[in-house]
Amino acid sequence: MAKEFQFNWKPPIPQLLLQGSCFDRYDDESTCLELNAQVRVDEYGFFLYWLVEGKDAVVLDMGQIWEARPAGLPKDGRIMFELEQRGARETIEERTIWVTHGQDLVNVQSFFLVADSVEMARTWKTGINEILKNSRIRHVCPTTQLLKYWKWLTLNVNERRKIPIKIIIKTFSSGKPEKMVQKCLNDLGLGGDKYTPVRVINRSMSKKLRNFYKCSRGRKRKEREELDVEILTFEKFLRLYNKICPRTEVTELFVKLSGQKEYLTKDRLINFLNDEQRDPRLNEILFPFFDPPRTGQLIAKYESDSNYIENGKMSGDAFLRFLMSDENPPVFLDRIEMFMDMDQSLCHYYINSSHNTYLTGRQYGGKSSSEIYRQVLLSGCRCIELDCWDGTGENKGEPIITHGKAMCTDVFLRLVNS
Repeated sequence: MAKEFQFNWKPPIPQLLLQGSCFDRYDDESTCLELNAQVRVDEYGFFLYWLVEGKDAVVLDMGQIWEARPAGLPKDGRIMFELEQRGARETIEERTIWVTHGQDLVNVQSFFLVADSVEMARTWKTGINEILKNSRIRHVCPTTQLLKYWKWLTLNVNERRKIPIKIIIKTFSSGKPEKMVQKCLNDLGLGGDKYTPVRVINRSMSKKLRNFYKCSRGRKRKEREELDVEILTFEKFLRLYNKICPRTEVTELFVKLSGQKEYLTKDRLINFLNDEQRDPRLNEILFPFFDPPRTGQLIAKYESDSNYIENGKMSGDAFLRFLMSDENPPVFLDRIEMFMDMDQSLCHYYINSSHNTYLTGRQYGGKSSSEIYRQVLLSGCRCIELDCWDGTGENKGEPIITHGKAMCTDVFLRLVNS
């Protein structure tokens, strides 16, 4: 953008969520509680994650969370019994947070967090939902996306609270040989340390399960590699990324623009910004051309060589940093939260609509769900379909929602309304 614009994409995160809180956790398939899970949100608002002693970390992308909402009592009697032993039964519903998440509207999963107090549950529920309202994080630049990947790696620690090397290799090995990724890690001093995992043997003693950690005496167990979290800094991660996934197309463009030199002059950079990057349809007053002062600001911001900055030159690395920054967005970042004039008649607008809202799959023989209505409304849909029919058989006299004559399952209208 020719005019400097500070794109503040980071959502405000309550201090309690940053510090973390201790919850008991379970999901729909649980038969017992996961006790004392330390739940946190990272400082960027990218992930919700939790740590349990003796287990690997679990990291959940905030972009895949739909909602944190109130919950009822657990269905499983064993979980209910355990919760009653750990706190007052009267406040279990108020202390429970129901978190729904999933990569799409149909395949929605849930888990439940039970806090020590009602106030803690209320603060966490409100805090998570406020973070989810931030739409700017969906428009971050490629560099910020790399920051997100790096943060994900540093949070995915094993039971020893170190980063498994296999996770890093898996991240970069798509289309790349694993040996090549491992060599790049070794070249940057990120090869990690080797260790032999212990075997966990479960035995029943006095009707209680106890874990005995023993190394195998027979066959030698395969060694694994892990890396201290402090060693994998964001700067080293960027070097690793550029080493494994070089942007050859940007290098070719830079060679063409610079005339096969090691730098771009300020005049050549101005020509590139105005002639190739700028949309010629834009108004010249509202969206002015790049000039030497503004271009000098870009060079000073992204160039690391002080001599180049003084002489108005930009290196290839700085050029790549600029292209992958918020200064080079595909949309106008100052307008992504701008709303239209809503005072016109209804026919002047496109309305985000849903057909056969209740179906989670195909129209013939599909499965109906009441949960899908909530997910559709949360995603911004404002026109939904309630295909109401009279109930038959056991449901006679109660309205149901289904697709007529299509062998679809049905849901009660009262469940959708609630």
